[in-house]
Amino acid sequence: MIIQSKIRFSLTIIFSILVTGLLHSQETLIDGIDNDNDGYVDCFDSDLFGMPGCEPFYFGQPIPECREKPPVLSSYTLVEKFRTDNTLYPIDQRSGVFVGDMTDDGTPDIVSKHPGTGRLYIFNGIDGSLEQEFNQASNSNALNQPAIGDVDGDGWGDVFVVETDNFLKRYEYNNSLSKGSVNNAAPAWTSSDRIDNNIQSPQLADFNGDGTPEVYVGNAIFNAIDGTRLVAYNTGNNGGEQSGRDDAWPHAYNVFNQGDLVPGGGGATFGTEADGLEFIAGNQIYFVDLGNGTQDNGSLTLAQETTISGVTNGDGYTSVADLNGDNRIDVIVTGKTASNAAVIFAYDPYTNQQIGTTYDIGNGSSYAGRVNVADFDSDGDVEIGTAGKNIYVVVEYNSTTEVLETKWSKTGLDDGSQVTGSTVFDFEGDGTAEVVYSEEENLFVWKGSDGSEMAKITSRSGTRTDYPLVADVDGDGQSEIVITAQTGNGPGASGSDWVSVYRSKDAPWLPARESWNQHGYHVTNLGQDLTIPADQQLIVDPSYPSAFNRAFNGFLVQTTFLTQFADPTFAVGDLTTENVIVDTLGCGVVDSVTFTVTLENNGDWKAPRYTPLAIFDGDPYVTTATYLGTIYTQDNVEKGGSLDITHTVKADGSGNIELYVLVNHYEETLAIGDALPAPLTGVTSPTMECDYVNNVGFIVDISNC
Repeated sequence: MIIQSKIRFSLTIIFSILVTGLLHSQETLIDGIDNDNDGYVDCFDSDLFGMPGCEPFYFGQPIPECREKPPVLSSYTLVEKFRTDNTLYPIDQRSGVFVGDMTDDGTPDIVSKHPGTGRLYIFNGIDGSLEQEFNQASNSNALNQPAIGDVDGDGWGDVFVVETDNFLKRYEYNNSLSKGSVNNAAPAWTSSDRIDNNIQSPQLADFNGDGTPEVYVGNAIFNAIDGTRLVAYNTGNNGGEQSGRDDAWPHAYNVFNQGDLVPGGGGATFGTEADGLEFIAGNQIYFVDLGNGTQDNGSLTLAQETTISGVTNGDGYTSVADLNGDNRIDVIVTGKTASNAAVIFAYDPYTNQQIGTTYDIGNGSSYAGRVNVADFDSDGDVEIGTAGKNIYVVVEYNSTTEVLETKWSKTGLDDGSQVTGSTVFDFEGDGTAEVVYSEEENLFVWKGSDGSEMAKITSRSGTRTDYPLVADVDGDGQSEIVITAQTGNGPGASGSDWVSVYRSKDAPWLPARESWNQHGYHVTNLGQDLTIPADQQLIVDPSYPSAFNRAFNGFLVQTTFLTQFADPTFAVGDLTTENVIVDTLGCGVVDSVTFTVTLENNGDWKAPRYTPLAIFDGDPYVTTATYLGTIYTQDNVEKGGSLDITHTVKADGSGNIELYVLVNHYEETLAIGDALPAPLTGVTSPTMECDYVNNVGFIVDISNC
């Protein structure tokens, strides 16, 4: 897009505390614990806004001086930044992909696996090169997915995977190996006992808040540090499965607390059994008792069960969010009826009542994917999105009629697996979320409000419960779409596949968080640096301000960076050219000029690597200057930082050069040596700045070269 030249504007803001309810005793540590018991954990607490370790953090940022809102466009053009090497390091597309800094180098990494060869891969998030390969002792099921996290707090990431022998294993990144090495070490541990089904996938949480995370697969729970099975698999309890599908997607969340009323309990209240996180599986919620930490000494105890109209088996893929607008968590599930129809149902665990009606996904769907929950249309209420058989639906709760009803749907898709997921992200920061979805032929971006197609690109897959995700995968301050892909359409073509990373070619996107660690991701389940918080930050609560509840009320949704008022910061960079050094020794010899220019970033956000510098003979804003080529920055230019760029240009034969550099401009219409048809009116770039006037820099006027 063409961005008109603009001058930075200043905002004079008298900062206030988010709400007076935040003012209690102070939060002083970044340790995953709500130390002052005010309901805000670590960097969510105003006590720590801007403190070391909370800068940058995706919440509580000051309103920046250098800021700019992206334009709201009707379409995007997706460009592949890179793909991983599927010849040397093939993955299985259906095994999913996750993002986080596994190597503790400050840059995100990508984790995926190849089940047939027993390989786990950590790829560099900048270019997709191999960081480390784990040579597993046994293979894994193609349909299960890993989970990642730093469970022991050593700074290096751990990968959890269920292998075909039904044992859960933990692999640790080894920082002593050189880049691209094969890690042949045995796993850090193999679980003390098997899980129920090797198609099931691990997820991470700290159920009892003691600082030692757990990993759960179905309804079996293991110590994430040593692999002890704390709670045995129980066939009598729901485990988050849809009838007829062995994949299991329960969820861990703090629903009840000590002193809360027992739903339908005649005024009785819960005791200490309600401390910590609950285990949620379909229409049932369980208290978790980890016992004394020895093998199978823990247990799940039913805390609450809601009868769902038309659904005989209440189990299913489980998501959480506030659907009915009471600022308390609700549970949204995809399951099926006795007549084999895929449905969505939701319930309020505090009233033990179903929310709305049971929604039939239709189109012959017998199954459905785990739902996204987000404000798709900027109306202040959340909607539900999910895929079924060759269909994607967005559903909203009508509180007047008390019905779950269709907002919009997409039919004619190509997805026979019926259980794929999707991701939601507000790329433009206008309050309307976009849906990122992949079926077996294409990757789509749909506008959340009406389903209109904003982007479509061929990206073939086999599909299962995998989904594309949104993250800043290379640490450049920009959001990307990360997806696994394969050569052919359908599961028969899976097995020699790769990870693709896409950016926007022509539309500015808001930055995204740099991590997404597991299938059941809701932002606050994951702490800083891939740690698992002892106290999981609630995404909604009646005591929170409405802006906070609005910002984090979602599931399978990525976040951008937010102010303390829970609005996007819209922080951008401001690149200028400084300190020019010119070497003219090549003049008259090889007819060339070498120059070094220093880029300074005087803005409030990093300028991404690969930012272009278009070089012209003549001022491109004043004359029909001659285009001499483009160079690209090889590193980010951090806020307040600088970067030196050296380049050599050839003279045009006339002997005279008026060298100008235009920063952050993609010149895609001219060949080297062509003249501009008319002076430029602005830069063409998907990267926002707050001041484009200072992007053009005069290097030197050289005669007789």
